[in-house]
Amino acid sequence: MLSSNKSILILADVNSSHTKKWVISLCGNFDVSLYSLTAPKEPWIKNYPVRFKSFEANDDLSKQKSDRKKLVYYKAIKSLKAFYKDVDPELVHAHYATSYGMLARKLGHNKTIISVWGSDVLEFPNKSILHKFFLKRILKSAAIVCSTSKNMSLALNELGFKNVLIIPFGIDTNTFNCTTRQNKTYTIGTVKALEEVYGIDILLRVYAQYREISSVSSQLKIFGKGNQLADLKKLASELSIQDVVSFEGFIPHDNIKSAYEKLDVYCAFSRRESFGVAVLEAQSTELPVLCSNIGGLPEVCDPASGALFSLDQFSEAANHLKTLENEEIRIEKGKQARQFVCDNYDWSKSVEKMIAVYDKLA
Repeated sequence: MLSSNKSILILADVNSSHTKKWVISLCGNFDVSLYSLTAPKEPWIKNYPVRFKSFEANDDLSKQKSDRKKLVYYKAIKSLKAFYKDVDPELVHAHYATSYGMLARKLGHNKTIISVWGSDVLEFPNKSILHKFFLKRILKSAAIVCSTSKNMSLALNELGFKNVLIIPFGIDTNTFNCTTRQNKTYTIGTVKALEEVYGIDILLRVYAQYREISSVSSQLKIFGKGNQLADLKKLASELSIQDVVSFEGFIPHDNIKSAYEKLDVYCAFSRRESFGVAVLEAQSTELPVLCSNIGGLPEVCDPASGALFSLDQFSEAANHLKTLENEEIRIEKGKQARQFVCDNYDWSKSVEKMIAVYDKLA
């Protein structure tokens, strides 16, 4: 392992829960610096020995679909270069290729790692030949390219990058541990943004079909906020399930375990998904899961206890929910699910893999 006087500059969004986990985990082994395009919404960074600088771009800008509006990121280069000169890092690690990876390329550091996170490799290069060219230039500037999932590594292979290292977003299995559930009502649910891509409308339709074949008292809880809230409430009313569906609102990641504790089954019916951290978190708390057979979800859904469905297989998903009415089956599958996460996606193992990459590069 590298000695503590080794320095690393992380280029990533300070408001991402994944960034927070990486930075905190590295503090004991490195002199860590963090540069973020957006300013912190929460002061967590002040609690750790991290040198921090933000360009303080509008957070809404990072969510813009228009690449033109994101060109303002180029204005951050001068600010970043000054910070880079000040901290003089031995290693640079950029998270998300088409924003922070672009900034890393401008630094020209010869020991740079770029980690792709999702839409930067699954969507961005498909927009045009120019977008693909832009992404490939960014990735070629890195000494090492990492992916958080096998699904994304395949996309990188198609772009010509064969030696991609897979370092998943692991789960803190001590935090997301098994809990004693005492739900009086069979409770199905999800924790996702209320956006079209995450298929909450599909979940509502599957649940409505399940209600038609079940005599068990049940409810559906949906945690999250987003642009589709009004449309989803309207759909629940049209399906005549509005009285048994509750929209619980946004829950901060630090409190997200409490959402899983309120559920008996976790559903993820995304139309696109690069990985599936929430699916791992849910399984780590001994929840059986139902997932769409999309993107990175098959690799994070335990094959022994979880179930995968095509997005048009509403009746099969509904029948599986009926099978899981049996508490003994749920408990057994939940234990299998947690073991799967502990064996394959424990956070400490992800950190060890990443530190080994740093060690090799340094």
